[in-house]
Amino acid sequence: MTFSSARFRFFKFENPITTQNIDIRLLLNSFTYYQLPMHTSTLRNNNMFVETGPIIKGEIFTDEVCFLQYKNSQGFSPYAKVKLLIDTGSNISGIDGKIIKGLSLDRYEDHSEVNGVGGIHSLSRFRCILFLNIFGMKGLPLDILEGDYSCSPYDGIIGRDVLQFCSFEYHGPTNSFQLKALNF
Repeated sequence: MTFSSARFRFFKFENPITTQNIDIRLLLNSFTYYQLPMHTSTLRNNNMFVETGPIIKGEIFTDEVCFLQYKNSQGFSPYAKVKLLIDTGSNISGIDGKIIKGLSLDRYEDHSEVNGVGGIHSLSRFRCILFLNIFGMKGLPLDILEGDYSCSPYDGIIGRDVLQFCSFEYHGPTNSFQLKALNF
């Protein structure tokens, strides 16, 4: 099976040795080959890597009080468990609109203009608390943008607004990554 785009031609076949689907991308100009796994593989610390990139599990809380009540076992507080794509090219993080509506997150009056695929978009901005296991017992107050990730294997993205507190290392040959909190 062959798919084409402007610079890449995509070939899919089944590897007879491992019976794992492989996506081989042939860069037409320089004839360089890239191999990427097609299916999700689970990595250590509940981190995952899918063909779209590295994913980490986290939790979204409505505010500091809800976060502290839940983490200190002082009652039920609404929160959402999420899978987040680590996106080093994004300035700001985003979460699927269904999760935002389900948690009734506080919305800012103004919109944020984002330059992305298809041009400039005006998006709603919300306030939440993000918890990742790498943060220990701390939560990160965060402004997020509302997005539509309903067709993705993840619920949102982590941008450089979160990654500024982290060290991110990707190891291509083993298709693995490591995310660590720094001075958090």
